[in-house]
Amino acid sequence: MAKKISVLFLVLALAFSLAACSGKKDSGQEETVSAETETESEEELDEADLDEDEEIVVADYDPFEYVTLGAYTGLTADIVKTEVTDEDVELQIETDLEEFSEEKDKEDAAEEEDYAVISYTVKVDGTEEEDLAVDDTEIVLGWGDAGEEIENAVIGHKAGEKVQASMELDESFGEDYEGKTGEFDISIGRVYTFVTPELTDEFVKENLDYDTVDAYKEGVKKNLAADMTMSSRQEAGENLLSQVTAASECKGYPEDLYESVSRSTEEMYESYAAMFGAEREDLISDEDLEKAVKDEVNAAMVLKALARKENVELSEEEYKKYLEDNCSEYGFESAEELEEAYGEKELRDEAAREKVLAWLLDNNQLNELSQEEYDAKYGADTDEEMEEGEEFEELDEEEFEDESEEESEESDEMDEAEEADEEEEEEEEPEVVEDLTGEEADEADTAAEETGTAQ
Repeated sequence: MAKKISVLFLVLALAFSLAACSGKKDSGQEETVSAETETESEEELDEADLDEDEEIVVADYDPFEYVTLGAYTGLTADIVKTEVTDEDVELQIETDLEEFSEEKDKEDAAEEEDYAVISYTVKVDGTEEEDLAVDDTEIVLGWGDAGEEIENAVIGHKAGEKVQASMELDESFGEDYEGKTGEFDISIGRVYTFVTPELTDEFVKENLDYDTVDAYKEGVKKNLAADMTMSSRQEAGENLLSQVTAASECKGYPEDLYESVSRSTEEMYESYAAMFGAEREDLISDEDLEKAVKDEVNAAMVLKALARKENVELSEEEYKKYLEDNCSEYGFESAEELEEAYGEKELRDEAAREKVLAWLLDNNQLNELSQEEYDAKYGADTDEEMEEGEEFEELDEEEFEDESEEESEESDEMDEAEEADEEEEEEEEPEVVEDLTGEEADEADTAAEETGTAQ
């Protein structure tokens, strides 16, 4: 089942694309974010050394102490026109049916994308190594997780059969075996696949709250259109907020706001990196992370200032509706569960943000484009970029190891060079002293002292 990403995560990710406030500079006017304020805030945060589990409470503040709003009407933003294709509908139906898929054992030979439960023993240099034996591990054939040689050996065979494979052992088998050849005796315990149900009137009535397949397909199309509209409006709204932020002047920021955004931003990138088995630094440098934090802090202050100036306030009824609209969408049975998961303050802030973005959309010009026109103007993910993304998902550990080895070799070479220089200096110094007579040595000392005094 595809995992749904919280709206908070998406909005925060979108917010990172916002430009920092760029004040209209006159001579002597302060920079967009005062360097002095930045340094003081960052030093205080470092010294605080906060407990990661400690909640950061952002006190209410007057945004106009920090923000001078630029133009926020008379702007134009492009927005994608909602167009749901038959292909979109079929893809969503396929996703829905996968949620009801069930395991089914296969009696015939295993194929790629089948699931297999295997056990194996391993011989290295003719000796069976008990610590390498594995019982009842589940693999997906063709994915390469168990090793290409093992998976290829299983493909084409049935449950209950035994096969052999030979492959070079990598570091996952342990340092004692890395680089050696392992001979695998594999027992195939089970082969199975997932079967999706047939789309019938009976099925949709029982499981999807529609009376017929046609009604279900129409509902899917309607929901997709609503989702696409919301997404395109969200993007256009963020674009307008970015324009307002760029036209505004920001001087400093509340320290607790900076602190809160800094923590949530870093946690988001760390979580995202963990999904790929990477480190946060592999996704974003410290410098870019700091810029993302400052951009979001500025955007948050500008949004708050705009809300106050135009009296865009979130009513209790609007907040309750926000909870109702989102709790089921993101897998929660009640608004209370949603609040418990994300926190009431965070949800209220997000609902308020949406209302301000809606105000910007209603009070500025929207230029409607087709998806093709929008992609042509702003660029779309190409097949090559998608492939690069897939390659990133399988981070090449060997590449990191090679880089580490190269850095280590370079470091060793530098150390050796430094040692050689020191040895040469040590060899040269005694030679000079030995060549000097006692009287000459005294004269040299006197000259050195005079030189030091002059300097």
